[in-house]
Amino acid sequence: MNLQEYLRAIRAHWVLALSIFLLALATAGVITWQTTPLYAASTRLFVSTPGSDDSAAAYQGNLFSQQRVTSYAELIEGDRLASRVVDALDIDITPDSLSSAITASVVPETVILQATITDPSPERAQLIADAVGVEFAAFVTELERLRARTSPRSL
Repeated sequence: MNLQEYLRAIRAHWVLALSIFLLALATAGVITWQTTPLYAASTRLFVSTPGSDDSAAAYQGNLFSQQRVTSYAELIEGDRLASRVVDALDIDITPDSLSSAITASVVPETVILQATITDPSPERAQLIADAVGVEFAAFVTELERLRARTSPRSL
């Protein structure tokens, strides 16, 4: 078939072609109208170890932080942090559903961790993102203190 034959077929069945086009347009409109918009807010966290004047120790600390940031990404998406955020903000959402709205990603080759929160309300998404940053810092501090108290002592 060449182009002229296609045009002839469309002219002969223009009512059907127009009906299909309008039906597709109406379906797209209904789907768009019924879809709840989601807004995303992000917070970036810098993971570090205590500083040192020794360059070898600073390098080791940087490597340690790069390894640790991957584990921290798992903590950000977990229920324990979500529970802390829900309690801090006193919002009407379950920790389970909040943790599913949080995604964490590690910026490659850095010690920066990005947490992104999606929510139907842009204000609430930003509020939760800010709370995730604050609560995560407190949570990590508690974990580190606990680890320091339970680690074996040197002789």
